[in-house]
Amino acid sequence: MMPYAEARDTLRRLGYTPFFMPGADICDAKDPRCYPELETCAKSRTWACTYTWRRGRAIIEVETRYDDPVVARSECVVNCTVPLARRGHTASSRPPERTADKAVDMD
Repeated sequence: MMPYAEARDTLRRLGYTPFFMPGADICDAKDPRCYPELETCAKSRTWACTYTWRRGRAIIEVETRYDDPVVARSECVVNCTVPLARRGHTASSRPPERTADKAVDMD
């Protein structure tokens, strides 16, 4: 439940850069949820939005809630090469490795 503005600062310190996904939603600059990395934003009661970030060839999604966005979840979705132990999983709870789930032009 970290404010998204704070999460953005943290991601930049970790070496991530905002990534514009082809076909992403267009948002109004006056909207407090409008950032260059916005991928989608639901017009529902929760105001759920998804933002994409890139570090090297890896792309992560950060999902937020509410009109003053707070982070609800984050997940690597393309070229996830971080060792599972560094993602907080133990050997007994490892999820399957995810790679290139989305078709993204990385060039």
